[in-house]
Amino acid sequence: MSILVNGSPTKEFIVERGLRQGDPISPFLFVIVAEGLRALVGKAVENGDFVGFNVNGRCGIDILQFADDTLLLGDGSWNHLWALKAVLRGFEMMSGLRINYHKSNGFSTSFWHARWLKEGILKDLFPDLYSISLLKEASIGAMGGGKMHAANVGAAAVSPSFNTDAAVAASEENRGVQLSNSGWSMGHFHSRQADLRETLCSAVVLHADRHDTATWTLEENGIFTVSSCCNFLKNRRSPLGPANRFDSVFKDIWKAEVPIKVKAFGWRSFLNKIPTKDSLLKRGIIISSNANCVLCEETSETLTHSFLRCRYVDIVWKKMAEWIGMTYSCIGDLKENFFFWSDFCRSKKVKKGKEGTIWLAILWSIWLRRNDIVFNNSSWNSRDVVWSCKALIWRWSYIGKITRANCNFYEFSNSPLFYLS
Repeated sequence: MSILVNGSPTKEFIVERGLRQGDPISPFLFVIVAEGLRALVGKAVENGDFVGFNVNGRCGIDILQFADDTLLLGDGSWNHLWALKAVLRGFEMMSGLRINYHKSNGFSTSFWHARWLKEGILKDLFPDLYSISLLKEASIGAMGGGKMHAANVGAAAVSPSFNTDAAVAASEENRGVQLSNSGWSMGHFHSRQADLRETLCSAVVLHADRHDTATWTLEENGIFTVSSCCNFLKNRRSPLGPANRFDSVFKDIWKAEVPIKVKAFGWRSFLNKIPTKDSLLKRGIIISSNANCVLCEETSETLTHSFLRCRYVDIVWKKMAEWIGMTYSCIGDLKENFFFWSDFCRSKKVKKGKEGTIWLAILWSIWLRRNDIVFNNSSWNSRDVVWSCKALIWRWSYIGKITRANCNFYEFSNSPLFYLS
Protein backbone atom coordinates (compact mmCIF):
# COMPACT_ATOMS: atom_id res chain seq x y z
CA MET A 1 0.00 0.00 0.00
CA SER A 2 1.01 3.65 -0.18
CA ILE A 3 0.14 6.90 1.61
CA LEU A 4 -1.08 10.12 0.00
CA VAL A 5 1.19 13.05 0.91
CA ASN A 6 -0.14 16.40 -0.35
CA GLY A 7 -2.32 14.49 -2.77
CA SER A 8 0.53 12.40 -4.27
CA PRO A 9 1.05 8.69 -3.44
CA THR A 10 4.34 7.70 -1.83
CA LYS A 11 6.35 4.63 -2.76
CA GLU A 12 4.46 1.42 -2.06
CA PHE A 13 5.42 -0.61 0.99
CA ILE A 14 4.38 -3.95 2.48
CA VAL A 15 2.13 -3.86 5.55
CA GLU A 16 3.67 -6.02 8.29
CA ARG A 17 1.71 -4.89 11.33
CA GLY A 18 -1.71 -3.35 11.68
CA LEU A 19 -5.38 -4.22 11.75
CA ARG A 20 -6.42 -7.80 11.22
CA GLN A 21 -9.79 -9.51 11.05
CA GLY A 22 -11.12 -9.77 14.59
CA ASP A 23 -9.45 -6.58 15.78
CA PRO A 24 -12.11 -4.45 17.54
CA ILE A 25 -11.21 -1.39 15.44
CA SER A 26 -11.46 -3.18 12.06
CA PRO A 27 -15.25 -2.59 11.68
CA PHE A 28 -14.66 1.14 12.07
CA LEU A 29 -11.95 1.03 9.41
CA PHE A 30 -14.41 -0.69 7.06
CA VAL A 31 -17.03 2.00 7.72
CA ILE A 32 -14.49 4.71 6.85
CA VAL A 33 -13.64 2.99 3.58
CA ALA A 34 -17.28 2.27 2.74
CA GLU A 35 -18.05 5.97 3.17
CA GLY A 36 -16.24 6.44 -0.15
CA LEU A 37 -18.88 4.34 -1.90
CA ARG A 38 -21.64 6.52 -0.50
CA ALA A 39 -19.84 9.62 -1.77
CA LEU A 40 -19.49 8.11 -5.27
CA VAL A 41 -23.18 7.19 -5.42
CA GLY A 42 -24.09 10.68 -4.21
CA LYS A 43 -21.98 12.20 -6.99
CA ALA A 44 -23.71 10.01 -9.58
CA VAL A 45 -27.11 11.20 -8.30
CA GLU A 46 -25.93 14.80 -8.34
CA ASN A 47 -24.81 14.45 -11.97
CA GLY A 48 -28.13 12.89 -12.97
CA ASP A 49 -26.56 9.55 -13.94
CA PHE A 50 -28.55 7.70 -11.27
CA VAL A 51 -31.98 8.38 -9.73
CA GLY A 52 -32.71 6.99 -6.28
CA PHE A 53 -35.94 5.82 -4.73
CA ASN A 54 -38.29 8.78 -4.21
CA VAL A 55 -40.07 8.60 -0.85
CA ASN A 56 -41.95 11.87 -1.30
CA GLY A 57 -41.54 15.07 -3.25
CA ARG A 58 -38.46 16.11 -1.28
CA CYS A 59 -36.72 12.99 0.02
CA GLY A 60 -34.86 10.37 -2.00
CA ILE A 61 -32.92 7.27 -0.94
CA ASP A 62 -30.16 5.91 -3.18
CA ILE A 63 -27.93 3.84 -0.87
CA LEU A 64 -28.33 2.09 2.49
CA GLN A 65 -25.36 0.46 4.24
CA PHE A 66 -25.64 -2.07 7.07
CA ALA A 67 -22.23 -3.27 8.31
CA ASP A 68 -20.88 -5.20 5.29
CA ASP A 69 -24.19 -5.26 3.35
CA THR A 70 -25.11 -2.49 0.93
CA LEU A 71 -28.48 -1.78 -0.70
CA LEU A 72 -28.65 0.44 -3.79
CA LEU A 73 -32.17 1.69 -4.54
CA GLY A 74 -33.36 3.35 -7.71
CA ASP A 75 -35.46 3.13 -10.85
CA GLY A 76 -34.92 -0.04 -12.85
CA SER A 77 -33.31 0.88 -16.16
CA TRP A 78 -30.24 -0.16 -18.16
CA ASN A 79 -28.76 3.35 -17.94
CA HIS A 80 -28.91 3.22 -14.15
CA LEU A 81 -27.46 -0.27 -14.13
CA TRP A 82 -24.44 0.82 -16.19
CA ALA A 83 -24.02 3.90 -13.98
CA LEU A 84 -23.93 1.67 -10.89
CA LYS A 85 -21.42 -0.65 -12.56
CA ALA A 86 -19.16 2.34 -13.24
CA VAL A 87 -19.49 3.54 -9.63
CA LEU A 88 -18.65 0.10 -8.23
CA ARG A 89 -15.68 -0.26 -10.58
CA GLY A 90 -14.37 3.12 -9.46
CA PHE A 91 -14.79 2.09 -5.83
CA GLU A 92 -12.80 -1.09 -6.53
CA MET A 93 -9.91 0.84 -8.05
CA MET A 94 -9.94 3.41 -5.24
CA SER A 95 -10.20 1.10 -2.21
CA GLY A 96 -8.64 -2.14 -3.39
CA LEU A 97 -11.81 -4.03 -2.39
CA ARG A 98 -13.35 -6.36 -4.94
CA ILE A 99 -17.07 -6.54 -5.71
CA ASN A 100 -18.40 -10.09 -5.90
CA TYR A 101 -21.02 -9.75 -8.65
CA HIS A 102 -21.97 -13.42 -8.32
CA LYS A 103 -23.26 -12.74 -4.80
CA SER A 104 -24.93 -9.47 -5.81
CA ASN A 105 -28.45 -9.35 -7.17
CA GLY A 106 -31.09 -6.80 -8.06
CA PHE A 107 -34.85 -7.08 -7.75
CA SER A 108 -38.08 -5.11 -7.82
CA THR A 109 -40.73 -5.25 -5.10
CA SER A 110 -43.61 -7.42 -6.29
CA PHE A 111 -47.07 -5.85 -6.09
CA TRP A 112 -48.87 -9.13 -5.33
CA HIS A 113 -46.20 -11.35 -3.71
CA ALA A 114 -44.13 -9.03 -1.47
CA ARG A 115 -45.18 -7.87 1.99
CA TRP A 116 -45.03 -4.12 1.42
CA LEU A 117 -48.18 -3.27 3.36
CA LYS A 118 -48.55 -3.86 7.08
CA GLU A 119 -51.92 -5.54 6.45
CA GLY A 120 -50.16 -8.43 4.73
CA ILE A 121 -49.47 -9.84 1.27
CA LEU A 122 -52.03 -8.72 -1.31
CA LYS A 123 -52.10 -12.17 -2.91
CA ASP A 124 -53.37 -13.59 0.40
CA LEU A 125 -55.66 -10.66 1.21
CA PHE A 126 -57.35 -10.66 -2.22
CA PRO A 127 -56.98 -14.19 -3.66
CA ASP A 128 -60.07 -13.72 -5.85
CA LEU A 129 -58.67 -10.58 -7.53
CA TYR A 130 -55.24 -12.17 -7.86
CA SER A 131 -56.72 -15.16 -9.67
CA ILE A 132 -57.94 -12.97 -12.56
CA SER A 133 -55.09 -10.42 -12.51
CA LEU A 134 -53.24 -9.97 -15.81
CA LEU A 135 -50.16 -8.63 -14.01
CA LYS A 136 -49.40 -11.31 -11.42
CA GLU A 137 -45.64 -10.69 -11.55
CA ALA A 138 -45.76 -6.88 -11.82
CA SER A 139 -43.74 -4.65 -9.50
CA ILE A 140 -45.20 -1.85 -7.42
CA GLY A 141 -43.73 0.67 -9.81
CA ALA A 142 -45.41 -0.98 -12.80
CA MET A 143 -48.79 -0.99 -11.07
CA GLY A 144 -48.47 2.61 -9.91
CA GLY A 145 -47.04 4.23 -13.00
CA GLY A 146 -43.54 4.40 -11.50
CA LYS A 147 -44.54 6.95 -8.84
CA MET A 148 -44.31 4.43 -5.95
CA HIS A 149 -47.06 6.16 -3.93
CA ALA A 150 -49.96 4.37 -2.25
CA ALA A 151 -52.58 6.68 -3.77
CA ASN A 152 -51.21 6.22 -7.30
CA VAL A 153 -50.94 2.45 -6.84
CA GLY A 154 -54.52 2.34 -5.58
CA ALA A 155 -55.75 4.22 -8.63
CA ALA A 156 -53.85 2.03 -11.08
CA ALA A 157 -54.57 -1.39 -9.60
CA VAL A 158 -58.13 -1.56 -10.90
CA SER A 159 -59.84 -2.60 -14.15
CA PRO A 160 -56.88 -2.24 -16.60
CA SER A 161 -55.05 -5.08 -14.78
CA PHE A 162 -57.87 -7.64 -14.58
CA ASN A 163 -59.35 -10.05 -17.09
CA THR A 164 -62.91 -8.77 -17.48
CA ASP A 165 -63.37 -9.67 -21.16
CA ALA A 166 -66.14 -12.07 -20.25
CA ALA A 167 -68.04 -9.24 -18.59
CA VAL A 168 -68.09 -7.06 -21.74
CA ALA A 169 -70.82 -9.22 -23.25
CA ALA A 170 -72.94 -8.91 -20.12
CA SER A 171 -75.74 -6.37 -20.43
CA GLU A 172 -76.97 -3.95 -17.78
CA GLU A 173 -79.83 -6.21 -16.77
CA ASN A 174 -77.68 -9.30 -16.08
CA ARG A 175 -74.78 -7.69 -14.18
CA GLY A 176 -75.44 -9.99 -11.25
CA VAL A 177 -75.12 -13.19 -13.30
CA GLN A 178 -72.15 -15.44 -12.52
CA LEU A 179 -69.33 -15.25 -15.13
CA SER A 180 -68.83 -18.63 -16.73
CA ASN A 181 -65.02 -18.62 -16.92
CA SER A 182 -64.22 -17.44 -13.40
CA GLY A 183 -67.23 -17.98 -11.18
CA TRP A 184 -67.40 -14.22 -10.50
CA SER A 185 -70.37 -11.85 -10.52
CA MET A 186 -69.85 -8.29 -11.74
CA GLY A 187 -71.34 -6.91 -8.54
CA HIS A 188 -68.86 -8.93 -6.47
CA PHE A 189 -66.01 -7.92 -8.76
CA HIS A 190 -66.63 -4.18 -8.40
CA SER A 191 -67.04 -4.58 -4.64
CA ARG A 192 -63.68 -6.35 -4.33
CA GLN A 193 -62.03 -3.71 -6.52
CA ALA A 194 -63.27 -1.06 -4.13
CA ASP A 195 -61.90 -3.04 -1.16
CA LEU A 196 -58.49 -3.31 -2.80
CA ARG A 197 -58.38 0.41 -3.60
CA GLU A 198 -59.39 1.27 -0.03
CA THR A 199 -56.70 -1.01 1.41
CA LEU A 200 -53.99 0.54 -0.76
CA CYS A 201 -55.02 4.14 -0.18
CA SER A 202 -55.41 3.66 3.58
CA ALA A 203 -51.78 2.49 3.85
CA VAL A 204 -50.89 6.14 4.47
CA VAL A 205 -52.89 9.09 5.78
CA LEU A 206 -53.11 11.69 3.01
CA HIS A 207 -53.36 15.42 3.70
CA ALA A 208 -53.64 17.71 0.69
CA ASP A 209 -52.48 20.81 2.58
CA ARG A 210 -49.13 19.52 3.90
CA HIS A 211 -45.94 17.75 2.83
CA ASP A 212 -45.14 14.18 3.84
CA THR A 213 -42.97 13.96 6.96
CA ALA A 214 -41.55 11.16 9.08
CA THR A 215 -42.76 11.09 12.70
CA TRP A 216 -41.17 9.21 15.61
CA THR A 217 -44.14 7.84 17.56
CA LEU A 218 -42.10 7.02 20.69
CA GLU A 219 -41.66 10.73 21.48
CA GLU A 220 -44.49 13.21 21.99
CA ASN A 221 -42.82 15.82 19.79
CA GLY A 222 -42.35 13.29 16.97
CA ILE A 223 -38.55 13.70 16.90
CA PHE A 224 -36.26 10.67 17.03
CA THR A 225 -34.06 10.18 20.09
CA VAL A 226 -31.55 7.41 20.75
CA SER A 227 -32.77 6.95 24.34
CA SER A 228 -36.37 6.23 23.30
CA CYS A 229 -35.19 3.74 20.70
CA CYS A 230 -32.90 2.04 23.24
CA ASN A 231 -35.71 1.79 25.80
CA PHE A 232 -38.05 0.34 23.18
CA LEU A 233 -35.53 -2.37 22.24
CA LYS A 234 -34.87 -3.18 25.89
CA ASN A 235 -38.59 -3.61 26.56
CA ARG A 236 -38.91 -5.91 23.54
CA ARG A 237 -35.96 -8.01 24.67
CA SER A 238 -37.11 -8.22 28.31
CA PRO A 239 -40.93 -8.34 28.39
CA LEU A 240 -43.09 -8.60 31.47
CA GLY A 241 -41.81 -10.53 34.43
CA PRO A 242 -39.08 -10.23 37.09
CA ALA A 243 -35.52 -9.53 35.98
CA ASN A 244 -33.14 -12.47 35.88
CA ARG A 245 -30.44 -12.20 38.54
CA PHE A 246 -27.86 -13.22 35.94
CA ASP A 247 -28.66 -10.30 33.60
CA SER A 248 -26.01 -8.21 35.37
CA VAL A 249 -23.22 -10.37 33.93
CA PHE A 250 -23.52 -8.52 30.61
CA LYS A 251 -22.52 -5.28 32.36
CA ASP A 252 -19.90 -6.92 34.56
CA ILE A 253 -18.11 -8.50 31.61
CA TRP A 254 -17.37 -5.09 30.09
CA LYS A 255 -16.08 -3.73 33.40
CA ALA A 256 -13.47 -6.48 33.70
CA GLU A 257 -9.89 -5.19 33.48
CA VAL A 258 -8.75 -7.53 30.71
CA PRO A 259 -7.89 -6.97 27.02
CA ILE A 260 -10.87 -5.77 24.98
CA LYS A 261 -10.84 -8.85 22.74
CA VAL A 262 -11.24 -11.07 25.81
CA LYS A 263 -14.20 -8.98 27.00
CA ALA A 264 -15.78 -9.35 23.56
CA PHE A 265 -15.15 -13.10 23.67
CA GLY A 266 -16.85 -13.42 27.06
CA TRP A 267 -19.82 -11.34 25.88
CA ARG A 268 -20.19 -13.53 22.76
CA SER A 269 -20.07 -16.64 24.91
CA PHE A 270 -23.07 -15.38 26.92
CA LEU A 271 -24.96 -14.92 23.64
CA ASN A 272 -23.94 -18.38 22.37
CA LYS A 273 -22.06 -16.85 19.43
CA ILE A 274 -18.82 -18.83 19.78
CA PRO A 275 -18.06 -20.93 16.64
CA THR A 276 -18.16 -24.37 18.21
CA LYS A 277 -18.78 -27.38 15.95
CA ASP A 278 -22.43 -27.51 16.93
CA SER A 279 -22.91 -23.83 16.06
CA LEU A 280 -21.05 -24.09 12.73
CA LEU A 281 -23.09 -27.15 11.80
CA LYS A 282 -26.39 -25.37 12.47
CA ARG A 283 -25.30 -22.36 10.40
CA GLY A 284 -24.29 -24.59 7.50
CA ILE A 285 -20.64 -23.48 7.58
CA ILE A 286 -19.37 -27.02 8.05
CA ILE A 287 -20.97 -30.16 6.71
CA SER A 288 -19.63 -33.05 8.73
CA SER A 289 -21.00 -36.08 10.48
CA ASN A 290 -18.36 -35.66 13.21
CA ALA A 291 -19.51 -32.77 15.38
CA ASN A 292 -18.21 -34.29 18.61
CA CYS A 293 -16.09 -32.50 21.17
CA VAL A 294 -12.49 -31.87 20.08
CA LEU A 295 -11.18 -32.95 23.47
CA CYS A 296 -13.20 -35.94 24.67
CA GLU A 297 -14.90 -36.91 21.37
CA GLU A 298 -17.77 -38.34 23.42
CA THR A 299 -20.64 -35.98 22.70
CA SER A 300 -21.64 -33.02 20.53
CA GLU A 301 -19.43 -29.94 20.91
CA THR A 302 -21.96 -27.43 22.22
CA LEU A 303 -20.96 -24.22 23.97
CA THR A 304 -21.78 -25.48 27.45
CA HIS A 305 -20.01 -28.79 26.91
CA SER A 306 -16.87 -27.20 25.41
CA PHE A 307 -16.31 -24.82 28.31
CA LEU A 308 -17.96 -26.51 31.31
CA ARG A 309 -19.10 -30.12 30.91
CA CYS A 310 -16.19 -31.79 29.14
CA ARG A 311 -14.28 -34.00 31.58
CA TYR A 312 -10.92 -32.54 30.50
CA VAL A 313 -12.14 -28.98 30.94
CA ASP A 314 -13.71 -29.80 34.30
CA ILE A 315 -10.25 -30.64 35.65
CA VAL A 316 -9.03 -27.13 34.80
CA TRP A 317 -11.97 -25.46 36.57
CA LYS A 318 -11.45 -27.57 39.71
CA LYS A 319 -7.69 -26.90 39.80
CA MET A 320 -8.23 -23.15 39.44
CA ALA A 321 -10.95 -23.19 42.12
CA GLU A 322 -8.58 -25.03 44.44
CA TRP A 323 -5.89 -22.42 43.68
CA ILE A 324 -8.04 -19.58 45.07
CA GLY A 325 -9.62 -21.64 47.86
CA MET A 326 -13.08 -22.01 46.36
CA THR A 327 -15.37 -25.03 46.45
CA TYR A 328 -16.39 -25.61 42.84
CA SER A 329 -19.24 -27.57 41.28
CA CYS A 330 -20.29 -27.28 37.64
CA ILE A 331 -23.82 -25.86 37.64
CA GLY A 332 -25.92 -24.01 35.09
CA ASP A 333 -24.70 -22.31 31.94
CA LEU A 334 -21.85 -19.86 31.33
CA LYS A 335 -23.75 -16.83 32.67
CA GLU A 336 -24.54 -18.60 35.95
CA ASN A 337 -20.97 -19.89 36.15
CA PHE A 338 -19.53 -16.39 35.69
CA PHE A 339 -21.89 -15.02 38.34
CA PHE A 340 -20.79 -17.76 40.75
CA TRP A 341 -17.05 -17.03 40.31
CA SER A 342 -17.47 -13.24 40.41
CA ASP A 343 -19.61 -13.46 43.54
CA PHE A 344 -16.92 -15.52 45.29
CA CYS A 345 -14.20 -13.01 44.33
CA ARG A 346 -16.31 -10.14 45.66
CA SER A 347 -16.71 -11.99 48.96
CA LYS A 348 -12.88 -12.12 49.17
CA LYS A 349 -12.66 -8.32 48.70
CA VAL A 350 -11.19 -8.58 45.20
CA LYS A 351 -10.88 -5.13 43.64
CA LYS A 352 -13.73 -3.92 41.43
CA GLY A 353 -12.90 -4.74 37.83
CA LYS A 354 -10.83 -7.77 38.81
CA GLU A 355 -13.72 -10.06 39.85
CA GLY A 356 -14.13 -11.52 36.36
CA THR A 357 -10.41 -11.75 35.56
CA ILE A 358 -9.95 -15.33 36.76
CA TRP A 359 -13.07 -16.62 35.01
CA LEU A 360 -12.20 -14.94 31.70
CA ALA A 361 -8.62 -16.22 31.88
CA ILE A 362 -9.88 -19.80 32.24
CA LEU A 363 -12.36 -19.41 29.39
CA TRP A 364 -9.78 -17.79 27.10
CA SER A 365 -7.09 -20.39 27.85
CA ILE A 366 -9.47 -23.28 27.15
CA TRP A 367 -10.47 -21.76 23.82
CA LEU A 368 -6.86 -21.08 22.76
CA ARG A 369 -5.80 -24.64 23.55
CA ARG A 370 -8.87 -26.05 21.80
CA ASN A 371 -8.00 -24.11 18.63
CA ASP A 372 -4.37 -25.17 18.90
CA ILE A 373 -5.53 -28.79 18.84
CA VAL A 374 -7.81 -28.19 15.83
CA PHE A 375 -5.42 -26.17 13.66
CA ASN A 376 -1.96 -27.27 14.83
CA ASN A 377 -2.63 -30.90 15.84
CA SER A 378 -1.32 -30.33 19.36
CA SER A 379 -2.53 -32.32 22.36
CA TRP A 380 -4.45 -31.45 25.51
CA ASN A 381 -2.57 -31.11 28.79
CA SER A 382 -4.61 -29.91 31.75
CA ARG A 383 -1.53 -28.91 33.73
CA ASP A 384 -0.28 -26.65 30.92
CA VAL A 385 -3.69 -25.03 30.60
CA VAL A 386 -3.80 -24.32 34.35
CA TRP A 387 -0.38 -22.68 34.24
CA SER A 388 -1.46 -20.69 31.20
CA CYS A 389 -4.48 -19.43 33.16
CA LYS A 390 -2.32 -18.35 36.08
CA ALA A 391 0.15 -16.56 33.80
CA LEU A 392 -2.68 -14.65 32.09
CA ILE A 393 -4.19 -13.59 35.40
CA TRP A 394 -0.77 -12.36 36.58
CA ARG A 395 -0.26 -10.34 33.38
CA TRP A 396 -3.79 -8.94 33.47
CA SER A 397 -3.40 -7.93 37.13
CA TYR A 398 -1.36 -4.95 35.86
CA ILE A 399 -4.24 -3.72 33.67
CA GLY A 400 -6.11 -0.80 35.23
CA LYS A 401 -5.43 0.64 38.65
CA ILE A 402 -2.86 -1.31 40.67
CA THR A 403 -3.43 -1.33 44.43
CA ARG A 404 -0.54 -3.63 45.39
CA ALA A 405 3.18 -3.36 44.78
CA ASN A 406 4.56 -5.15 41.75
CA CYS A 407 5.24 -8.82 42.31
CA ASN A 408 6.85 -11.61 40.35
CA PHE A 409 4.89 -14.58 39.07
CA TYR A 410 6.04 -16.86 41.92
CA GLU A 411 4.77 -14.44 44.59
CA PHE A 412 1.51 -13.90 42.74
CA SER A 413 0.81 -17.61 42.26
CA ASN A 414 1.13 -18.19 46.02
CA SER A 415 -1.41 -15.48 46.96
CA PRO A 416 -3.45 -14.46 43.88
CA LEU A 417 -6.42 -12.98 45.74
CA PHE A 418 -4.13 -10.84 47.91
CA TYR A 419 -2.64 -9.12 44.86
CA LEU A 420 -6.04 -8.78 43.16
CA SER A 421 -7.67 -7.20 46.25
